[in-house]
Amino acid sequence: STTRRIERTVPVPVAGSSATTYRASAASIAGTALSPTGSATARHLVEQRSPSVRYAKSWTTARPSTSIGSSVRRTTAARAKVTARVTGRSVGVLLQRGPSAGRAAVYLDGRKVAVLDLRSKKASTQVAWASSLSTSSSHTVRVVNLSTGKRLGFDGLVVVE
Repeated sequence: STTRRIERTVPVPVAGSSATTYRASAASIAGTALSPTGSATARHLVEQRSPSVRYAKSWTTARPSTSIGSSVRRTTAARAKVTARVTGRSVGVLLQRGPSAGRAAVYLDGRKVAVLDLRSKKASTQVAWASSLSTSSSHTVRVVNLSTGKRLGFDGLVVVE
């Protein structure tokens, strides 16, 4: 018997600050149900409501139609940062893209893990960076604006617990 592992990413819309539990199940090609491999809880952490999110330097609140939550926090100050403590198996950072956006660095537990170019022709909010974590324990995620005069828009985090 041959076993083949298939991994698939499925986009899941996330809104609000409540948790939603998803359960995965599998079936063979013939349609025979197989045992589920597990479940996960996804949570969108809205920045204004979460005590685990801290801002440094100048940030303002905006309500663009592209936000996933009810609002986003924005800055144009170079080296402005947002830091969040999360507990989970996976984390994603929701950032705004658009013509007025610049570059940002993402740090996980104090180590730089990505530099993102958020410029695009069309404005949108999306998971700009995501990572699976080795354990479901507490981690620190920090996003730093690398551009002077260019906007960094933070919409929150998606965490799989």
